[in-house]
This record gives sequence, C-alpha cells and structure tokens, in this order.
Amino acid sequence: MATLEDGRKWLRADLWGGPLETDQKKGLPAPPLQRPVPKGAEVLDLPAPAALSLPPQDFVQRLASRRSRRRFSPEPISLPELSFLLWTTQGVHKIIRDGIATWRTVPSAGARHPFETYLAVHRVQDLIPGVYRYLPLTHQLVFLRPDGGLPQK
Repeated sequence: MATLEDGRKWLRADLWGGPLETDQKKGLPAPPLQRPVPKGAEVLDLPAPAALSLPPQDFVQRLASRRSRRRFSPEPISLPELSFLLWTTQGVHKIIRDGIATWRTVPSAGARHPFETYLAVHRVQDLIPGVYRYLPLTHQLVFLRPDGGLPQK
C-alpha cells in the first residue's frame, strides 16, 4: 500500500509482481456478448421496459424506503414488472466496439459483461414455474426447464 500526496492509500502494482495483465492487455478475444440459445429452446419475448409505469417518486425517497425482505408476498409479479427488473439489472442500451462490448444499465470495466442472468421463476404471471435465462441483447427469456418444486428448494 502506498500513500498519495493527499493521504489517500492505494495498492501499488509492484506489490503483486507488476502491472495487472488483463485479458484485454494480453490480446485475448472478448467473451461473447451472450451465450447462444440451446437448439429447440423456447424463447419468450418480454414486454418493453417502458410498458411498466412507475409512480413518480423522488429518487432519494425511493432509496430511503427500500428494504430487504425475508418473507415474500404470495401475490405473483407481472411479466412487465419482471421485464423491468431484468432490464434495469442487465439491459443493453447499445452494442459498441464493432460488436464486442455493450453499454448496459449497469457498469462494467471495459464495457465487458462476462456474466449471465438465470432466473428461478416461481410466481410470475403468465410464466411456467421453472428455470429461465435472460437474453439481454434481444430482451427475451429462454425457457430452460420446468421446475414445480422451487418453493421447497
């Protein structure tokens, strides 16, 4: 750890053996923007995120009123609500850098998002309980398998 002139601490590259060698610096290819859809898999279109209208509320108020819950409502969420949640956590605004990176609703170093979003769906209106994967490039779900035993798992 080194100290800057203003007193802030920072990690020095020489402490771990030199400059950090990222995949980009090594010239490795970028990961795919999203994994391919399995052959024969059912793909479901999601409602556009704009389909859900949220009541106006001050951003600070919304953050202050947020709470973690351990007991969940028996009421299902709607498909537009799920669509909005997926878009706000993984949505793609734009494909950039000749198709190797994306601008999304969440930041990522180098605009590389090497992750996938899987859902264990139990109570969503109009969806069969089961396992799904989100396709952020097309804003769709891939139905991977049914699973009626999710509450017990």
